Amino acid sequence: KGKQYNSKLLIKKAIFPLLSGKLKIDPTKFRLTINNDEDPFGFSFSTFGNTKMENISTNSLELQVAELPTPVPANFSGAVGQFNVLFSTINNTYSLSDAIPVEITISGNGNFSTLKPELFTSDSLFEKSDSRDTEPTLLQDQVQQIFSKKFTYLITPKIEGTHDLKLQFCYF
Repeated sequence: KGKQYNSKLLIKKAIFPLLSGKLKIDPTKFRLTINNDEDPFGFSFSTFGNTKMENISTNSLELQVAELPTPVPANFSGAVGQFNVLFSTINNTYSLSDAIPVEITISGNGNFSTLKPELFTSDSLFEKSDSRDTEPTLLQDQVQQIFSKKFTYLITPKIEGTHDLKLQFCYF
């Protein structure tokens, strides 16, 4: 009808369901200061005292969240999303008392705040420390938010010999 409108992105959030089933996301409410009238000078600036407060809200949203596949593997990391995994390269030879640093870098789109990968289960060949991990780093903020997080473990061989270290990261 010949009226010009401005639009602004007010908030952008990545949400991750923690339950399955039908979930409802409540509306988000905002209180904004908006121009009451057109700028008489044509520069889209509000004139002094020519603004008003307005309450607006988004619509609610209903989602159907599927259950995780069953049976859930014992080594499931708790991660759900799309991920890329990079394991650090390690030397081929170590002494029995050496602490071997193993790093895993996980990047992708998922709930990084609950991410806790289990690289391998402790067994009779290796002992492992708890991981030291970095805060998630935002790599890309486009249609999807892509994060990266690094985990560092120290493992110590318990028995001399040649051993295969089978690293894994299980996610849905």
